[in-house]
Amino acid sequence: MRYAEENILSLNSALMYLTDEGLVSTKKDIKRKIIFTEWHPLHELEDSSDFISHNNKVRMSCSEYMSNFFNERPSYELIKFEFKSQVQRIGKKDQEILFGIRIWYSYPA
Repeated sequence: MRYAEENILSLNSALMYLTDEGLVSTKKDIKRKIIFTEWHPLHELEDSSDFISHNNKVRMSCSEYMSNFFNERPSYELIKFEFKSQVQRIGKKDQEILFGIRIWYSYPA
């Protein structure tokens, strides 16, 4: 985020630039690699009328995953995360159904 602010870029543009430059950034004079990954909990939507409960279970699973991931790796720093979802027609409405997360993080090179 700091790189984007310093270079007056959107976060997306900054991530694209850093990716093209070999996934290496500097912070406090320490070289860091930037990584992108996705994670999907094993929980699947069983009953389409219960998408709210499903989305809550996915949020909790993703939260637990991220907490464990970063607690076990204190030198890693979260850059950004977003939920992965798809829109499904449920009844007469389109509903967003969550199925995982994307995370961008850095670690010492």
